Amino acid sequence: MTEDIQDIYKNINKLVTFDVDESSSFEVEKMEFDLKTAVSLLPTMTGDENVTKQLISSIEMYDTMLKDTAKTTLINFILKTRLSENAKVRLSTSYSTVTSLISDMRKHLLSQKSDTALQAQLLRARQDNKSIEEFGNQIETLFSELTISQSNGESTKFEILKPINEKLAIKRFSDGLRNSRLSTIVAARNYNSLKDAIRGAIDEELSNQDPNLSVLNFHRHGGSYRGHNNFRGRGPRLCVIRGVVKVDNDDDKRVIINDFHILPTSGHAGVRRMINNIKRYYFWPKIEEDVKTIFKHTDNLTGANLSTKSNENETF
Repeated sequence: MTEDIQDIYKNINKLVTFDVDESSSFEVEKMEFDLKTAVSLLPTMTGDENVTKQLISSIEMYDTMLKDTAKTTLINFILKTRLSENAKVRLSTSYSTVTSLISDMRKHLLSQKSDTALQAQLLRARQDNKSIEEFGNQIETLFSELTISQSNGESTKFEILKPINEKLAIKRFSDGLRNSRLSTIVAARNYNSLKDAIRGAIDEELSNQDPNLSVLNFHRHGGSYRGHNNFRGRGPRLCVIRGVVKVDNDDDKRVIINDFHILPTSGHAGVRRMINNIKRYYFWPKIEEDVKTIFKHTDNLTGANLSTKSNENETF
C-alpha cells in the first residue's frame, strides 16, 4: 500500500513540474483585431484635445497587443470610425503603419504650444486670489506643457529638460505665493519635487492657522451675524472656500472692515496694511475701494465704531 502511494506521488510530481528552460521560452501570445475591444478601448474624437490625447495613447497600447497581420485592420478602423470630420480632412486616407498614423495625429490634431509663451506664463505666475492647491495645479500644468513643448516628442530631450524645468517651476511656485513667510519657508526647504513643494506649502499653511483669530468670531443671531461691539449684519451665510472666506453681503463686509480697524491687536493699521491683512482671510471684489469708502466715515482712522445708521446709508 505504501509503495503504491509513493508511485502515485512520483507520477503527480512529473505532471506538475517542467524544465526551467522550457518555461523561460513562454511568451504572451499576441491577438487578432477584436471589434468589441477596439470599440471599448478607443474613444471617438469629439473636438476636445484631451479626448484626442486619450485616443492616441489607447492606439499605442492596443498596437503593442496585436499581431502584425491585424494592424492594417486597426488603422482602417481608426480612420473610418474614430476620427471627427475635421480630423479626416487633416490626415491621409491611408497609412502603411500605426506609427506613421500616430505621428501624423500628433502633428496635425494636437495644438503646438510655443515654449517661449509657456515659459513667459510660468515666470509671471502668481497666486493672487487662488488657493495654494489651485496655484500649484497651474504651475504643474505650465511645467508639464513647457517640458513637452521643448522636448518635441524626443524622450532623450524630455529626460534632460524635466529636472531643469521642475527646478524652475518650484522656484516660481515659492516666489509666487501670496504669503511672504510661507514663500520663504518653501524656498528654504529646497524641494526637488514640485508635488512635494505644493504639499509642503499646504501643510505649512494648515499648521499655522490661528483658530482664535478675532476677525472670524461671527455669531449667528437668527438670520443676522453679530460682530464686535454688537455690530450686526444681515444676509446670506458666508461661503468658506478652502480656508478663505468669500463675502457676498454688504453688511458682513462692514463688520469685517470694522473689526480689523478697531481691534486692539490691529493697532489702527494704515489703510494699505489693513487691506493686505483682510485679503489674507477674506475675498470679495473691490476690497480696496470698500475699505477706503468706510474710512471716509470714521474719525481720522481712530477706533470709533461705525454706526448702524451710517451702514444703512452706505453703498459699495
